[in-house]
Order: sequence, then C-alpha cells, then structure tokens
Amino acid sequence: MKTILGEILQEAFFDLTIFRAIKNGRISREFYGEKVSVKKIVKLLENASKARRHFAVKYHARALLKRMATVRWAILAGRHIYGRGGGGRAPDGTWHYTIYVGRRRYHLRLNKSGHIFDITGGNLPEFAPWAKPGTSTSKKNN
Repeated sequence: MKTILGEILQEAFFDLTIFRAIKNGRISREFYGEKVSVKKIVKLLENASKARRHFAVKYHARALLKRMATVRWAILAGRHIYGRGGGGRAPDGTWHYTIYVGRRRYHLRLNKSGHIFDITGGNLPEFAPWAKPGTSTSKKNN
C-alpha cells in the first residue's frame, strides 16, 4: 500500500531526474533537422512516461530519462523524417527526433499529435506499443 510520504518522495525523485536530464543534455555539433531545445526533448519524454500512455512507451521513456540523468547526452537531429539511416538500418519513415545517450542512438518516434508513441534503438527491450492487451508485446512477434 502506497503512503502519502512514499508518493511525495517518488515525485521528488522524478523531478530530480528531470532536472539532471536537462542539465546533462546538449545539442550535437552535427545537428540537423528542425530546431529543438534540450528542455523540449526532456518534456516529450516526461509526457511519454505518464500514466495514460502505453506500457511500452512509459517503460522506455522512464528508462531513457533515468539514463539521461546520469550521463551526458546530445540531440543529434531535430524533428525529421527519413534522415541518414545508419548502423546498417534503413532511414526511419516516421517523424522522429534522434538522440545519443551513453554511446547509443535512439529514435523518439512521433504520432500525428507530436507525442512520442515509440522509442527505438539503444539497448531497450523491444516492446510493441501497438500490441493489444493480452497479446505478446514483443516487436518480433508482431
């Protein structure tokens, strides 16, 4: 059973994570795409981590924010579609931001409303945010 104090401490810890993630962020020298700020990227991830989002998106957003709070990270590309591809992968045909956290690239993939609906790359578990409740959440099975 959650206590009020526990909830307050959890909220304070999350606020500290957000603060540190903003402090550790920067714009890459190789930046391309639409102009964007470190605060905007962190805010997108914070919103994606909220209770009303799909489990996969929440899980990935929280994991990424925690990592961003502990290491330097950079925005490689503002909102763009396709881009350069890389690492043997084809360019992403969905609007997305590209960030670099702890020597790994991530795509913050956006829906029509500009909200993150999927986070790919790095070493995140492959959950499928489009999977129906009660079915496999692995991208490999969908």
